[in-house]
Amino acid sequence: MELWHWRNTRMNFAPATFWYARPGAKWNVEPDPESAALPVARKRSDVVETFQAKDAIEGESLKILEKTGGTTEIQALDEWQWSGDQQLWWRDGKPGDKLVLEVPSAEAGKYRVRANLTKAVDYGTVRIGFNDQPPTEPIDRFNRGVAHDLIDLGEFTLQKGPNRMTVEIVGARLEALKKYMFGLDYLRLEKSP
Repeated sequence: MELWHWRNTRMNFAPATFWYARPGAKWNVEPDPESAALPVARKRSDVVETFQAKDAIEGESLKILEKTGGTTEIQALDEWQWSGDQQLWWRDGKPGDKLVLEVPSAEAGKYRVRANLTKAVDYGTVRIGFNDQPPTEPIDRFNRGVAHDLIDLGEFTLQKGPNRMTVEIVGARLEALKKYMFGLDYLRLEKSP
């Protein structure tokens, strides 16, 4: 197995069985039988500590119930410091398209819902609602650089078990690249008293 990375990062050499270089090259890794005996890392968090949001529902773990346009995927990049280094990414949708996700709730009741959402120059403006309740006011996710922040979506009544979270693309800021992207890192459901 070859082990290679193009970024300055910490590597686990346990799975490496060979290396190659130009003639005359020298290596800078000392023999490390202890590391070589470790189990092969399956994910980044097996090698380095990663941020994991507490009491959160990861966006990438949510079941997609419907999608009227665009493509969804799990985007995994450590440089943006998403929880678990991943987000649910919806791209190539158009205004009017909807993405419906299944959000579990342990108990029925009123919840304040917060969402850690990505923003960038090519992200759109969305409305988010739960079940058949009125959605939020439009949430503009335009930003000159890639970032994310925890947004208070408001209070919603959730049922015990699965709930429907609907994200609707409503447009984009004038100066935005019209890609209408949406990124959900995680949700927090806080039961109202």
